[in-house]
Amino acid sequence: MGRRERTRARSEAARASAAATGGPTGAARPPGSRVLAILNPLKGTSRMRVVWAAVAFAVAGLVLTVVGLVADRPEWYRSAMLLGLLALVWGVRAGFMSDDRQQ
Repeated sequence: MGRRERTRARSEAARASAAATGGPTGAARPPGSRVLAILNPLKGTSRMRVVWAAVAFAVAGLVLTVVGLVADRPEWYRSAMLLGLLALVWGVRAGFMSDDRQQ
């Protein structure tokens, strides 16, 4: 068995184990890639997912506002305002989407 055949056998075994576990066949995914894939505005997504993203951004903005008030740190307000703007944009997008899956 030559070197090339051993490498091919190992890569086939890795592909088979990844297919059995449902994992990616290429390189391993980074830990936060699932969250980023859910919040990706460019891929086709459902209206409810967009609504939940708007809610998540709004809640995060409120949390940052409360933290800024409690800690008396006004620099946290800018991040809270940006998250509020994101919540507004996602909410408007959800309002203009149909109930069907977008492409």
